[in-house]
Amino acid sequence: MKILIRVCDYFNIESTGDDVSIRQYKLTEHTDVDLDRVYTGEVARINSFKNQRPPFDAKNPFLSTVRVNKELHKSGDRSCMHIEFDIDGSKMRYDSGDHAAIYPENNTDLVNRLGELLNVNLDTIITLTNTDGKVE
Repeated sequence: MKILIRVCDYFNIESTGDDVSIRQYKLTEHTDVDLDRVYTGEVARINSFKNQRPPFDAKNPFLSTVRVNKELHKSGDRSCMHIEFDIDGSKMRYDSGDHAAIYPENNTDLVNRLGELLNVNLDTIITLTNTDGKVE
């Protein structure tokens, strides 16, 4: 499957030919996997993102949404942001100087489009294996 070509077509990216290394991948769908036992990015406990329960700490993070996100000032390539997280119901208290971690989330539209391009059910575990033998 020439996945890069399909992705380039989708995003209207053109190549001159010499500057692109088109890799070949084999798509494997794993239909015999217990989805409750699949690692989905949790720090310590499988399904901790899905089943939130205190106490929350670095290994059991509380997944919050951003309540306020505003630019306080910007200077050159630096900026200072004011960000407030919704921690209602977490039984946590935030004090000045406490740390917060940011866990990114994939854009759902892009993930769904990739599933369409690959022609796979996104509720299935998949593996993309490089088959061209190149190691960089």
